[in-house]
Amino acid sequence: MRQVYVWIRSQNTVSVLWFIVGLTLPLQLGKHWFLPFSYVSGVRIDYLAIALYLSDIAVILLLFWRRSHVRQALLDPRIQFILFLLSVNCLFSLSKGIALYKFVKIIEWILLFIVARSDAKTHFRSLLLGLVIISGVETSLALAQLYLRHSLQGVFYWLGERRYNIMLPDIAKARFDGFEFLRPYATFSHPNSMGGFYALITAWLLAQLKWRRVDLVLFSLSIVLVFLSFSRIAWLALVCAMLWRVLIYRQRSMGFYVAVFVFTLTLLGAAFLLKGDVYSLDKRLRLTQDAASIIVTYPIFGVGIGSYVLAQSAFPHPYAYFFLQPVHNVPLLFIAEVGVFTSIIFAWCARKSVKTLFNIAIVPLLIVLFITSTFDHYWWSLQQNWLLSAVLLGFSLGQKTQQPPNS
Repeated sequence: MRQVYVWIRSQNTVSVLWFIVGLTLPLQLGKHWFLPFSYVSGVRIDYLAIALYLSDIAVILLLFWRRSHVRQALLDPRIQFILFLLSVNCLFSLSKGIALYKFVKIIEWILLFIVARSDAKTHFRSLLLGLVIISGVETSLALAQLYLRHSLQGVFYWLGERRYNIMLPDIAKARFDGFEFLRPYATFSHPNSMGGFYALITAWLLAQLKWRRVDLVLFSLSIVLVFLSFSRIAWLALVCAMLWRVLIYRQRSMGFYVAVFVFTLTLLGAAFLLKGDVYSLDKRLRLTQDAASIIVTYPIFGVGIGSYVLAQSAFPHPYAYFFLQPVHNVPLLFIAEVGVFTSIIFAWCARKSVKTLFNIAIVPLLIVLFITSTFDHYWWSLQQNWLLSAVLLGFSLGQKTQQPPNS
């Protein structure tokens, strides 16, 4: 810790702020306000709450220090056009309050992405150091939760750990050879969210050509946390990103090939042996059917950004506990919330931007985002994944183009 303190004293303000952003990204600590629109049938819904997280405060400070970049971004006609479309969407939202909050979150994402792209070459190590420290804490917490089969609370409450134990009916569990265990949450709202979060960090590191000791430490911690999430989708995404690395950078050492091969076999074996929620597939299919019905009902403007679960509440469900959450597919969720017309415009803008800024460093991130977004919603609906995607996409696009070595 003394070395970290000495490092902080030697850095400029922007480097320290990026370090703090990295340190707070996985944390769920925040203040929630449950307003009238945050309730459905008398039950308060986290997805409909207004929240200010510790990571938001870190981002706000960074954006203030980089206000020249913020001002330039807000004057960009393309960004103004996107924000205009979203503001129109807010007017037709099922809940204007939650739509306005989500609108602010989208502005935060765009500005953070732009600042990250600008600072990628100069503050890469600052973000990395923050992520290494907090990921060490997350790994220790996840291992303790796995062993004890409940949350630890205490000081970890102040990092955003929620209170739960394996006896609760709606807690994520898995079974191996008849033994049931708690899937660790660490400071995340769900193990799947944690798995996707660290799969994206791993993919980001896989695209780096020159590794230092701190890169290897974060890579190792991220691999452990992806495994501990017991999220098959995160495992699949990570294996695909690793295989991409093997195919593109074919001159790596034999040790890397062996490690990837062993890791892939381990995950495949675990995926077949582990048993999760037996109703998971049925739940996802029902949510997908509901999403299709919502899109057909609200094809032009959608239900409004952030308002999907309000529309979802009109559909009955057969499960014993309250089952109300976004569809587990980000493209369907996005189309349902903003409408078909706006989705087409966004897809065109995204394609143009990626084509213009493309470099090979972003490919493993796109692999992880594509696979996990197809089977879950956390990149659009949960704070940690939402901000991480902005930071890592910005850093990847802002780094120098990295071409694979000649085979």
